[in-house]
Amino acid sequence: MAVHLQNRQRALLLDSTRCLAWLRGLCDAAGWKTEELTVRILSAKAIRAMNLRFRGEDEYTDVLAFPAEMPRGAQGPRIVGDIAISGQAVVEQAREYGHPEEEELKLLVAHGVAHLLGYDDSTETDRKRIRKLEQELIHAADVVLEKD
Repeated sequence: MAVHLQNRQRALLLDSTRCLAWLRGLCDAAGWKTEELTVRILSAKAIRAMNLRFRGEDEYTDVLAFPAEMPRGAQGPRIVGDIAISGQAVVEQAREYGHPEEEELKLLVAHGVAHLLGYDDSTETDRKRIRKLEQELIHAADVVLEKD
């Protein structure tokens, strides 16, 4: 499993080594063994621009997920997609919900992974399903991280 982490913001202090180890555990929990995933931690300005460009919504958001479309017959690892997260949102939401920034980052990454797995959150039933999956993924990734 190839996981790429790009940190292009200053609001959130990030332990890249620990974050990459956790991301590998999360991908393993998602059933991705040979796939490739990129996670980008961005500034609020950058994620707003992405939201406008790709979703047509000129507003700030905390997480975006972009499933990859692989050409037929493509060789090499299957790219599952990209996840973009606002570092500022991690800091603000962690403060708002009263938990550590690392926990908020995990929630947002797991939410992005759930979208890459095909889950939606447009109805209350969908939101309950996606929250349950997020917790399962986070727990499985935490267990992997504790073993390392």
